[in-house]
Amino acid sequence: MSNFQDNSYEVVVIGKDASIKITELNASFLPNILVAGSTSESKKPLLNYRYIDGETLIYVCVNNSCKLLVSDISKALNFIK
Repeated sequence: MSNFQDNSYEVVVIGKDASIKITELNASFLPNILVAGSTSESKKPLLNYRYIDGETLIYVCVNNSCKLLVSDISKALNFIK
């Protein structure tokens, strides 16, 4: 029951190393998150306008409100845990 009361997280990883960072992120037990990613620009609603050429960025959003974007997995996990 507590899973329904906890915050829900959306994590967007976008950039050339998105697949690697998503694999690192998935190594942690994170039951209340939705992860989306792309290695290139995307028109999908969750990914649209988030791609910055030459960078891989992580957007952590809580209940539809996004925190500061980061490029480091450990910093992203700090927002979630």
